[in-house]
Amino acid sequence: MEELDCEGVKISDEVYEEILRNTDRKNFINFNERISRKAMVQLVKSGHATFLFIKDDECREWWSKLVTNASETVAIRKKNQEIYEAKMKVWERLTPSERTILGIRKPVLPKA
Repeated sequence: MEELDCEGVKISDEVYEEILRNTDRKNFINFNERISRKAMVQLVKSGHATFLFIKDDECREWWSKLVTNASETVAIRKKNQEIYEAKMKVWERLTPSERTILGIRKPVLPKA
């Protein structure tokens, strides 16, 4: 399910997950950042953040930056996964002798 952010752009669940990633850990950045992220995600999802974004430029800028960074991270992860899958298809089609001749090693699954 996608929700609208402060600029009317849809935010995917993957971006929300990235924003909230590791916020369950006590050693994540700091207490205030952890709580701020959790609270803001819930406000945006429920549709109650619109007034806050209209009234407070600093909050809107912080949220926009957070969403942009999370979106970029999600896009990079998707791209890395696609590259891995393409490499695995090639790896599986080659014989062991072809792999040796070409000097191709087995692809490594991307992190996260």
